Amino acid sequence: MSTAQNIALKENKENINSQRQRVLEYFKTVESASIYQTYVTTQMSEANAKSRISELYKDGLLYLHHEFNHGRNSAYAYEEDKHRQNLNRKLRKREGFERWKKRGEKDNFFAMYLESINVEFKEIEG
Repeated sequence: MSTAQNIALKENKENINSQRQRVLEYFKTVESASIYQTYVTTQMSEANAKSRISELYKDGLLYLHHEFNHGRNSAYAYEEDKHRQNLNRKLRKREGFERWKKRGEKDNFFAMYLESINVEFKEIEG
């Protein structure tokens, strides 16, 4: 990457971290908030607010407080307990793995992978 690209990447990461911190600080001051309330209050775009909430949720710092309208108007809240944050983080990682595994089984990825290993092994033996 060029120097200008490296500088732009660094600035983008700093911007994302400051947005993330702003969203986290907002959730520490309210009981719970929706995505709409978050982006209006923090003066961010809806997409940025959704992304930062998603990151914080995945990291276990936020939890789903109320779910309305099949998740569209859900309210999130800050998890203060460090132990619960760690449990939430592990749970989110496990859920992500299970979704990945289910998709792999649905798309027959694992069978194709094992088949390719067997073909390579037979060529080596051959």
